[in-house]
Amino acid sequence: MNSLKIYYKQRINLALWSLVTLFLVALSLQEFHLSKFHILSFPFVLFFLLNMRLFDDLANVEFDANKENRAYTNPIHQQDLKKLLIAGNLILLITLFLFSQQRALYLFLFLLLNQFFYAFFIKVGNFRYFLPLLKYPFVIFLLNLSYSYTISEVFIAFIVFEILDDKTFPGELLSSNKISLKTQKVLAYLFLLLILVFHLILIY
Repeated sequence: MNSLKIYYKQRINLALWSLVTLFLVALSLQEFHLSKFHILSFPFVLFFLLNMRLFDDLANVEFDANKENRAYTNPIHQQDLKKLLIAGNLILLITLFLFSQQRALYLFLFLLLNQFFYAFFIKVGNFRYFLPLLKYPFVIFLLNLSYSYTISEVFIAFIVFEILDDKTFPGELLSSNKISLKTQKVLAYLFLLLILVFHLILIY
């Protein structure tokens, strides 16, 4: 549990991930009404996102080995966190199975496909920057169990967000401009807010 505590302190901003969860749940709405289903899905989606964050970090150990505040690159912590990752996946699958066997099956397939994509593409070009973004459109699909423009919208939105927010992300737009890091982050979050407002207007 000490490994989890260190990882949480270094890599998890719970307030930020809660906002991302709220953003995704709101974008999954197909009408301007927050149902009991969406309210109950919030903690599940949050836990899913945090577990996927852990998965991505463990998959990127080789790339992150020389970075600061990356205790998960330590072999001892890695082993502990891998066990916690497996436990987290089981909790997600069992919990979802109790409420929706169909959704549990889709989640299982996503975890398998995600593992495949990371295994074969993480060292290919710039794929490793885009792989962590797959979880966002999947959340929309999992909540609605149908394909809609919102799934593509979410994926593109998070690509643009990363381009605005992360200087290491391929295609970073503002690196050559004299714009402060704080301003870039404000622009990134304003962009997501505009996406959300536009979606809510459409379903109103």
